[in-house]
Amino acid sequence: MPEARQIVPDGGVRAGLNTDSATLPKHRIVREHTLTDSVRLCTDANQNPKGVTMQAIAVGVTGDIQIAGKCVLEAGAAVAKEALVGSDSVGRAITVTDPGDFVVGKAVTPTTTGAGDLIEVEMSCRARARRLDQKGRQQAWPLIQLHKARRDPPGRRVAPAAPVRRAQRAPLARPDPPDPRDRPGPDRAPQSSTSRRTQQNRHTEEPS
Repeated sequence: MPEARQIVPDGGVRAGLNTDSATLPKHRIVREHTLTDSVRLCTDANQNPKGVTMQAIAVGVTGDIQIAGKCVLEAGAAVAKEALVGSDSVGRAITVTDPGDFVVGKAVTPTTTGAGDLIEVEMSCRARARRLDQKGRQQAWPLIQLHKARRDPPGRRVAPAAPVRRAQRAPLARPDPPDPRDRPGPDRAPQSSTSRRTQQNRHTEEPS
C-alpha cells in the first residue's frame, strides 16, 4: 500500500491543548473538552469529534488538530474504501453503521488489512460531524424545514396570514351630456363672417 498523504486547506488546522491524562498519539481522533481549545481522545463513536491529531501531543501541551481536508488516520480494524469512519475506544478509525454514530469522514484508500494501518480520509466534521441515517447516509436536514423551524419555533402559534386584497380602481369620470338648449336651432343659426360684413355695410350706407 502506498504511503498515506494528507491535504490541509487554508484554515484547516486548529490548536488543541491536551487536557487528557496521557499523551495523545499521532493520527488519532480527538474531541473538544471543557477548557478553551482543549481536546481529549475520542473513546466512542457516539462522541462528537473535533478533528485529528497531526503529531503526538503531550499532556498540558498545545498541538495541531486538523479539522478539514484529507487527513491520515490510524485504522482500528479493516476499513473498506468509501466507508464512513468514526472512532473506536482509543481514537482509531473504524467503519460506523449505527444511526447514532458520528463520522469523521469517508475513507478514500483501498481496503486496509487491519488495525495499525494508516488510511486517508476525506473529512466532513469541519464544525460538527453529521449523524448517519438508517441507510448509512449522512443526514442533511431539508433546507425548507430549517427555515420553518427558525421562523416558527416550537411553542409559538403563528396567526394565519390575512388574505391579500387587490386595490379597486376608481371608475373613470365621464363628461356630462350636452344640453339640448345649447344647440343652435334653425332660428338661431350662427352667422358667417360674410353675412356680418354685409349687415355692417348696410348700416353705413343708410342716410342719417
